[in-house]
Amino acid sequence: MSVMVDDVDAHHAGVRDAGAVIVYEPTDMPYGVREYCVRDLDDRLWAFMTTLG
Repeated sequence: MSVMVDDVDAHHAGVRDAGAVIVYEPTDMPYGVREYCVRDLDDRLWAFMTTLG
């Protein structure tokens, strides 16, 4: 699942502080977004992203 958010770094901080399992930290991707990925309690992956530029 991919979800657009207004501020991916702030979103990441809140999710991390809540104890989520972070798969990868916020990263600028070559396809024009900054994103990070977490795993939920049902072992599904969620990517949260913000458009770059």
